[in-house]
Amino acid sequence: MQLDAPPLSDVLGRGRVGGGTSSHFASDPERALGLYERDGFFVEPGALSTEACERLCAAAGELLDGGDAPVAPVMNPHRTHEAFLAALGAPAIVKIVERLVGGRVSGIQSQYFPCVPGTPGFATHQDNHYVEAAPDAFASAWMALDDVDQDNGALLAWPGSQREPLLPVVPVAGVVPHPNQAFNAIRQAVVVPEGYTPRTVVVPRGGVVFLHGHLLHASHPNRAWRTRRALLATYVRRGSAFRPGQSARRTEIDVYQGRLS
Repeated sequence: MQLDAPPLSDVLGRGRVGGGTSSHFASDPERALGLYERDGFFVEPGALSTEACERLCAAAGELLDGGDAPVAPVMNPHRTHEAFLAALGAPAIVKIVERLVGGRVSGIQSQYFPCVPGTPGFATHQDNHYVEAAPDAFASAWMALDDVDQDNGALLAWPGSQREPLLPVVPVAGVVPHPNQAFNAIRQAVVVPEGYTPRTVVVPRGGVVFLHGHLLHASHPNRAWRTRRALLATYVRRGSAFRPGQSARRTEIDVYQGRLS
């Protein structure tokens, strides 16, 4: 007899954490917070269990259109699928974001990235360019649902660049829309100031990358045969102002309730 699976919100809080080192929020949150403040990002391995990743990938398969898996990013899947809403409110993730922004939080957006082979990378950008929240009140959690490395589209971050203000963007010459990528992701880019060295962010499946809203980051193209599935969740300190956006249409989400209304 097959037993019912536990609620996804329970599974999301039981990921393997710590890994025997002292640089994880699960084992040494003060040191982890210091590294985040130094670099503008932090990788928390094992924040999602293997079961949670599998169930989120299965939920992503329900985002089908005409029987074909989507290849372009899907905006705000939490509005229609309980699994994505549960991920947005995963206790292990929300607890860390609370430390990053200094208080209880609201979710404001989610985005699922299939990143199939051949997908171009994101151009260099700052997330808060779009959100326009107070710098200390906004953070993102980038959840790796597959093993992620440079070959299949890892993030590229410029450590320390979160100390910069919001920087001007310039058009990317010669770029054309791509069916695997949102056009806004590749049509313009921030010019990186001198003095920063980029770092490829390798993340094992179930790891979560926490990103400061002003961090300069991009992503590698997927040149491998492996899909790189990821879920992005963004948060503000509860009650903070932010830009809704024309396409994202961000709204405050009660991440502590965890159910679709």
